Amino acid sequence: MEIPCVSVIVPMYNAEKYIGELLESLLAQTLKNFELIIVDDCSTDKSREIVESYIEKFEGRLNLMELQTNSGAGVARNLGLEMSRGKYVFFMDSDDIITKTALNEMFGIAEDFQADVVYCEKYFMSEGTGESFLKNIHVADRRIQSGGFISKPTVITEDLKIRIQEWIKNRFWMTPWLRLSSRNFLVKNNIKFQPLYSQNDYGWTFFELCLAKTFVRIPNICYVRRMRENSLSGSQKSVAEFLYRWLEKTVRGIKDVDNFMRKMDFFQKHPNYRYAVLSKWINDDLNNAFQVSMKIPPHIIDEIIMKKFKKELGEHDALISCLLINSIMLRRNLAFANQKIMELSESAQI
Repeated sequence: MEIPCVSVIVPMYNAEKYIGELLESLLAQTLKNFELIIVDDCSTDKSREIVESYIEKFEGRLNLMELQTNSGAGVARNLGLEMSRGKYVFFMDSDDIITKTALNEMFGIAEDFQADVVYCEKYFMSEGTGESFLKNIHVADRRIQSGGFISKPTVITEDLKIRIQEWIKNRFWMTPWLRLSSRNFLVKNNIKFQPLYSQNDYGWTFFELCLAKTFVRIPNICYVRRMRENSLSGSQKSVAEFLYRWLEKTVRGIKDVDNFMRKMDFFQKHPNYRYAVLSKWINDDLNNAFQVSMKIPPHIIDEIIMKKFKKELGEHDALISCLLINSIMLRRNLAFANQKIMELSESAQI
């Protein structure tokens, strides 16, 4: 059996509004030698039925799998990787699409450089569905990464000091859907996603950055991200659940990354870099926790932490909970102070 050039892996949960558009974008690919692995995470809508209706169109290239319990995108991606056969692996979210030449472009560059990782610096974004989604596609206007963008495929330095410095300066997006990775590289180094419900891309991206020998940065724009309103915003209950998911990544994820660094000679010899990585990790997570905790009083945050993470925090659970809450409250106070400063400055100018 011919080995696919690329294995496209898609975790899916209740994506009936969008999964058809993803499938159509993959059918349109100029590179035909790829396999598609969709892992259904116990969807309760018609997502699975829609995927099944496309099986014949993919002519044996589509493999639909199903988790027995709702486990989150990390578990689904890991299963997809385990079942994949491609030379390279590309992860997608179930509500997004890619350009017609995306797989062909990334695969060609990966072969030219014999790359462990091919990383796209930019991506498209849009909103809505159908014609509205397609007509409004535009280059994402998020912050320009530190150091600017490159104009041609470029192999980044193997100097881990520089790589870590650039990671700390947000030189790399954390999302897995902006990179094509060698399957052998991932398997050899046992690089997997954390089995969390929450967003768990940071660790996976960091492991790749530390371990990839040939990491190629490219200017090609291949991915179209669909922007959606946060379905977990609104009621205090749903916001509390979203906060739990961010704190889950903080509490459990930071230990995973620290264990990884403690096994590497580089971080043993350079403890300042280890601390810088951990500091960035927790600050990023607490910033996101702050954004979703504005409607929640401190005692509710404490209840979430104590209920969900008591086992992980051990005998110092109360202390760690208070420290986390105080960090979030300090950010609230700082945001309030900055807002007042802006208002006073505007009044003075008038």
